[in-house]
Amino acid sequence: MKHNELSERIVEADFLWHEISVGDFVELEGIVVEGGLELCSVGQSYRVLAKQISGTGAHSFLTETNDPGRNATVYPQMVCNYHSGA
Repeated sequence: MKHNELSERIVEADFLWHEISVGDFVELEGIVVEGGLELCSVGQSYRVLAKQISGTGAHSFLTETNDPGRNATVYPQMVCNYHSGA
C-alpha cells in the first residue's frame, strides 16, 4: 500500500470514529470471527455500545453481535456504512 493510500485510510478511520456515536448502527466490510464463531456478518447492522481508545491510541467500537450477550470490538477501518440509531 502506498504512503498516500495509507494516510487516506488513517484519516477516514479517524473521521468515522468521531462521526459515529454510541447507539448508531454500523455495517462491516467483512465478518468478525472469535473462537470459530461468526460474531458479525456482512450485510447486517450492529449497534455501537461504546467507543474505545486503547493504550496505544487505536480507536475502536464495542458492538452487539449475532450472539446475544456477546460483544465484538470493531475497528473503524472495518466499517463500510453506518446510520443513526435515533
